[in-house]
Amino acid sequence: MKIKGKKINHLITDLDDTLSESCKPITKGISKCILCWLKKNKTFAIITMQCFKEVYGNVILPLKEAINKSQSEFHSSLYVFCCGGSVGYKIVFINMEAFVELKYQSNCYKIMKTINSKLEMTEYFKSGYLLKRFRGESISLGVSKLLEYNHRLDFYKKLKNLIEEDSQNTLSMHFNTNKASSAHIISRNVTKATGINYLLNHENLKLEHSVIMGDDFSNEGMDTAMCTFNSKALYISVGSDLGDQGAKNIKKYGEFLHFPEGGPQKSEEILREFLLTTDYE
Repeated sequence: MKIKGKKINHLITDLDDTLSESCKPITKGISKCILCWLKKNKTFAIITMQCFKEVYGNVILPLKEAINKSQSEFHSSLYVFCCGGSVGYKIVFINMEAFVELKYQSNCYKIMKTINSKLEMTEYFKSGYLLKRFRGESISLGVSKLLEYNHRLDFYKKLKNLIEEDSQNTLSMHFNTNKASSAHIISRNVTKATGINYLLNHENLKLEHSVIMGDDFSNEGMDTAMCTFNSKALYISVGSDLGDQGAKNIKKYGEFLHFPEGGPQKSEEILREFLLTTDYE
């Protein structure tokens, strides 16, 4: 993989199934790559559906362990945007200590909590077919694959209408139409692009010098929102899900590399190559 004429200063990436297996800690290899990138004084940002508690265990703790193992001075920071962009943090590392700075918050916790309670009253939840994870500023859902695809898809469509109606259009629901296996409920006024907008407006980030990486650029995929900027970023997909709209947006707004079924292993390979040189000329 060689990208000519591309100067890379900023890495913006999804977490689940991109940097790590879903809801699992990042590997030692990924941890080392992130620390090496930060030592170059370049931007590293993670935009994920995980809440901060999950990110702390899956990202920050592995990084602290890697810093400790290196036995060298380390002072740098990275950005984490949780719950699909609903909450933004700056994590400052001073050796093994990690200091957390809250940058913004969507403030939809109360209504999300109400919706969470209503979900427990649904027939699917009572029957055990619906799995849910309340993440404070968001809710993640899964419908058992024991149900046929059409039944799962129909359930998500009906639930989407109910949630948007019950929340008076303050919340929105996103789900992967290709698999209909998972869905996410977040504040209507935020997407994964919200985190990128913060970096553009407050951290002087230039997208033409950026790599944006994810695994789900399908028609309803959460990562698709990250490719709606009129710039020449480099987009990389390490997943098999690439819908028509995702492909169209990526081709319209930036360069595109697709590695079907690549996953975290491919992401580590990509990061290692970027570390060899960040000026592809």
